[in-house]
Amino acid sequence: MKLRHLLFGVLAGVAFVACTNDNEPAGVTPVDGNKVAAAPKYMTVNFVTSNGAATRADGDIDESAINDAAFLFFKNGSQVADPFVLKKGDPDAVTDQSLSETWDDTTKAVVVLENPTDIPTSLVVLVNTGKAKADFAGKTIEDLQGDDFLADYSSVEKGFVMSNAVYNDAAGNVVGAPVGADNVKDEPAAARSNPVKVNVDRVLAKVTVKNSAGTAIPTGVSGVTVDINGWGLVYENTQSYLIKNLPTELNFTWTWNDPVNKRSYWADAAQFARKTGPTYEQVANNALETELYTQENTKFQIWTDKAEMNPTAVIVAATLKKGSSAVDLYKFGGVLYVADDLKILLANSAAAKKYFKETQPATETTPAVYDNFAASEFAMGTPDATAGESYQANVFVQLTTTETIYTITTAEDGSITATPISLADANAALKDAGENIEYWKGGATYYYVPIKQHTAESETDKDVFGIVRNHFYQLDIKSVKGLGTAVPDPTQVIIPETPKDNNYYIAAEIKVLDWKLVSQDVTLGE
Repeated sequence: MKLRHLLFGVLAGVAFVACTNDNEPAGVTPVDGNKVAAAPKYMTVNFVTSNGAATRADGDIDESAINDAAFLFFKNGSQVADPFVLKKGDPDAVTDQSLSETWDDTTKAVVVLENPTDIPTSLVVLVNTGKAKADFAGKTIEDLQGDDFLADYSSVEKGFVMSNAVYNDAAGNVVGAPVGADNVKDEPAAARSNPVKVNVDRVLAKVTVKNSAGTAIPTGVSGVTVDINGWGLVYENTQSYLIKNLPTELNFTWTWNDPVNKRSYWADAAQFARKTGPTYEQVANNALETELYTQENTKFQIWTDKAEMNPTAVIVAATLKKGSSAVDLYKFGGVLYVADDLKILLANSAAAKKYFKETQPATETTPAVYDNFAASEFAMGTPDATAGESYQANVFVQLTTTETIYTITTAEDGSITATPISLADANAALKDAGENIEYWKGGATYYYVPIKQHTAESETDKDVFGIVRNHFYQLDIKSVKGLGTAVPDPTQVIIPETPKDNNYYIAAEIKVLDWKLVSQDVTLGE
């Protein structure tokens, strides 16, 4: 994909150094043992991103806007000239170039090699870092790929941070764009015909979710359907390397390295604490088909077990319904209940049977008669979502009677003693006797879908989970199996969990675009 929205106003000269004795131009003088050309040389740079189309996400974010660009010249991993930085609206003093709003496929940029010590063999370009020349001075390629430039690059307010695409060839990792003698010309017009092609990747990846399953989607549970509300991301990485780190060998069965197109589709990402996840309400309010950006999240050790490594994942917020209405659902003893049915069950539990009402007063000749309260004299209490696992709540019933409540003790001779107890004390004891069970408040549920970089294509192949920079992951919900993970409190942060005795699935297709497109069809709950 061609990088748009960048224009260097004028094609200007590049002061360039020749250092080879075999091709020494006329008029050179020694400088610290090297040869420096007295006359300027010209080099044109052509920016290229991956072979996908840039978009404006949500109509606002220009994915190819360029506010600054730094050009770093390397030989054997070290810089051989001062960094050259251009900023929008701030023309370079030598070339009078600045960045403007428009980039097209024919635009070429000319950069200046200042204070050179040698002819570079590679060129690194860093876009939208907001940094000055001094920040890059003396930095090696290893520095640029390391902790010196490890940061949170998730903000796109000032443009997407971009850096050279990295891939492997026979000699190992290729980071800088190769620069050859034929890229250096005596005249700008000649340089224009043979630009240095620099492939750049956005540091971020992009994800979106759409729903092809429609509404009132069957869950496989009799009488219960589900509607999809929104989506979000969990287990996001909090930092990225400025330039991709790439292993030299991986035992993947699929093509992860593409030297022909100067691309790669895996990385060794920075490993940091994961970003705090969203709440259910936040996820539900993020509409389907919006696009979210996230930082690279992979490991050198290949992730094939989603239960052990917590890769970046999609969370789909949904509402369970019976008929056309959202409904509270409870799972108790492996059985699914609505509130009215569960109330009857709990009103007949041992805890509720401890309480009695007087149904026949005592007389001079007969004792008083006591009976348990009917289910109609109970109501469901407000579940306590702070109890148990994140998908559970303490669920209980409460007495609503205005009659005197008694507890009964029976002596060895069969006589009984009825002791009055207040409504408040009885209900407190009923709450304490509640059960920690799965509770879908208002039908609120979520499905957790780890994002795959590669989907297994055979029985001997394995799924590979991870997020790689400059990829566009498109997840398409195809069907749903099961009720998802219960949400007792929609305001709590989601920590993805699946109850051990549940098999809930979402069928979705994930596509990754170039931005490399990765598509994934998924069944929610699978």
